Amino acid sequence: MANAGYELLAAAGAARTGTTIFELETEPSDGEIAEFLIANKEVLEGARHALQKRCAVSLEYHAAFFQEHCEGFPALRNLARSFALEIEAADRFGDLPGAVAVGLDVFALANATRRGGLIVDLFVALGIEGIAINRMRGIRRQLNPHHATHLANELLRTEAEREPFDHVYTRDQEWEKAVGWSDGSTDSADFAWPESGEIGIDEETRQVITAAVQSYAALPDREKRAFQKPLDDRNLALMRLLALECALNSFHARHGRYPYVVSELVPDNIAAVPRDPFTTAEFHYRTTPAGCVVYSPGPTGQDAGGKFGSWLSVMSGDADLSVDMFDYDDAC
Repeated sequence: MANAGYELLAAAGAARTGTTIFELETEPSDGEIAEFLIANKEVLEGARHALQKRCAVSLEYHAAFFQEHCEGFPALRNLARSFALEIEAADRFGDLPGAVAVGLDVFALANATRRGGLIVDLFVALGIEGIAINRMRGIRRQLNPHHATHLANELLRTEAEREPFDHVYTRDQEWEKAVGWSDGSTDSADFAWPESGEIGIDEETRQVITAAVQSYAALPDREKRAFQKPLDDRNLALMRLLALECALNSFHARHGRYPYVVSELVPDNIAAVPRDPFTTAEFHYRTTPAGCVVYSPGPTGQDAGGKFGSWLSVMSGDADLSVDMFDYDDAC
């Protein structure tokens, strides 16, 4: 019943009440968040129950499916935003284990959004994943060694359930061929674009996703893949960097120092050391007088020496990719 679970997720996202909280120009108060979460408690619990069903997209092989399917994307994204408010509430009240648990729900929602779907589903999943990454990296330094290790290992488990890009890409090509999809088949006005300012979706990411979908149909297959895969690898790298940073924080709390090499983290702080998806080698790591740094050179493979910046800067080779990428505002 995996596909039925996906429909339950979309229904849960559409059933929420009090959604004006997402339109506030300022951070919602504790009372406003509490009111929203109380009003939507059953909806969110229903979504969690659906996530246990290993949801997947119910792919249909006819051209009308694309537009009909895209109409459900806002509900999925807004479900992620609702979970993000739960994380915010838990963080404000010091319930860090609760915040981690909800963050893992958002990662599971991202996996459910891409599993069995098309490239367009993968793009939506990347936005949802960004919400989880952004929220979890915000609390990583507050976690005690036990909870940091738990999050590190759960991120590895979550990644194992994340459908690989190549599977989605191949299925997308097969779907296009089966339904006779042509370059003019996509009306970009029908696609539900991510909104600027969505929690965890910065303006740069929104623009990249929007441009990707609008340009998708006109690109040759080889260029399509070259355009899309770095975005997927970026999120994968951020997840792995987050897991490593949690493990590093756990190690430091236990030993009063950072490891000389990341292999020291295994097995007490993380089950295995993840590798950089861009280089397939270990992430760049070194200790510093202030602590340590861990990063990826990104798709260019050019090490900028630990100079961090936005995704556009990383793509141009002017900066390295860190888990705090969302903090850099030089994107436009």
